[in-house]
Amino acid sequence: MTTPFLRQRSIAVAEGVRIVRKVLQENHFPEDFTTRQMFDLALQEPVPEGFQPYPLAAKLLVENPAAKEPKDKYSKKPAFTVPPFPEHPVRSIGFLKRDILGSLKASREIKMVSEAKPSPVPLPTGALSKKERKLVRSCTTAWVWKYIPPEDRPKPPPPKPEKFVFGREVGVGLDTSHLNKRRQTARVGKVSRAVDKMKSHQQRLELFQRDEKRQRTEVV
Repeated sequence: MTTPFLRQRSIAVAEGVRIVRKVLQENHFPEDFTTRQMFDLALQEPVPEGFQPYPLAAKLLVENPAAKEPKDKYSKKPAFTVPPFPEHPVRSIGFLKRDILGSLKASREIKMVSEAKPSPVPLPTGALSKKERKLVRSCTTAWVWKYIPPEDRPKPPPPKPEKFVFGREVGVGLDTSHLNKRRQTARVGKVSRAVDKMKSHQQRLELFQRDEKRQRTEVV
C-alpha cells in the first residue's frame, strides 16, 4: 500500500520535473546552470492547482515537538527538519538536486559536468602539499548542470533479440510458480514428454528431407 508520504513524493517529483523542463525551455541556458540557479527560478513558478503540500512538515512537529531535538547528544542536526517550501513541488534545494534533477539526469536530458572557475583566494605557488592541491582543485573547478538538446541525447540500445528456446510451444521456460509442488512436478514430466516427441518428430522430418534431397540429386 502506498503511504501518503510516498504518494506526495511521487507527485512532487513529477510536478518538479515539469517545472524544471518549463524553466529550461523558457530560459535557454546558453552554457550551464547551478542547482541554486534552477532552485531560484523554479520557486517563481506557481504551485499546481490541487497540489498537496509536504504531508509531514507541520503535523510531525505538532504531534512530536521532540523531533526538533538532535537524534543524540553528539549530533547537532535535528531528527527532523521542515523543508523551507513544503507547499511547493520543489520544496528544498536538496530535493531538487537529488530527486528532480536526478530524474532528468537518468532520462539523459541533463548531465553534470565540471568547469573551471576563477579562484576566490590567492593560490599558493611552488611545491604544494596534499592539502594545498585539494584547495587548488576546489577553488578552480565547479560542478554544474548542462542541458542536452534532444538531437544530442544518446539513443537507447535496441532490444536484444529473443533467445530461441526449443520446446517453448509445449511449455519450456514458462513460469509455474503459481502451481503447487504436486502440479509443478506433474508439469515437468508432461513438458519433458512433449519435448521428447518434438525431438523425435524433428529427427524424422530432417531424415525425410535428406532422403528427398538425395532422391532429387539421383534423378538429375
